Amino acid sequence: MMKEWIKDAVIYWNDVHNGGEEDLEKVAELDQRYDEIITTAKTEYEYEPPGEYFKDGYNLYKRMAEEKERYTLFLHDPRVEPDNNLAERCARKFKRKAAQVMCFRSQNGVDWFCDGLSIIQSIKAAGKNIYESVKERFNAGLEV
Repeated sequence: MMKEWIKDAVIYWNDVHNGGEEDLEKVAELDQRYDEIITTAKTEYEYEPPGEYFKDGYNLYKRMAEEKERYTLFLHDPRVEPDNNLAERCARKFKRKAAQVMCFRSQNGVDWFCDGLSIIQSIKAAGKNIYESVKERFNAGLEV
């Protein structure tokens, strides 16, 4: 039920994000379905409590029940994305580099890598030429 809800909620967000109208009735319907799913999970877990080794679903249900506002924020504010794919893509670059070098030799190495990655990502986000922008930064440092 939750997978179906997520699919419908993301479709609604994509429609609004791509120029569609916000539909408060649709948001209310999605909120109501969310509550019904949480109520169903509560009923099922009260009927058959989770075992010692199978608490993942139960823990997820508890988090989703307690933090509904955080899980449904993207429905109420179209500026908020429904997933964290951008953060995961950015973290993947760091993880890939860490796997290549096995480990960084010092915290300074980690800091320098993250600073450089941050500068390059900022240049890309601004739509500038990476090579030219980095070259300008290095040349500016030489003019002291």
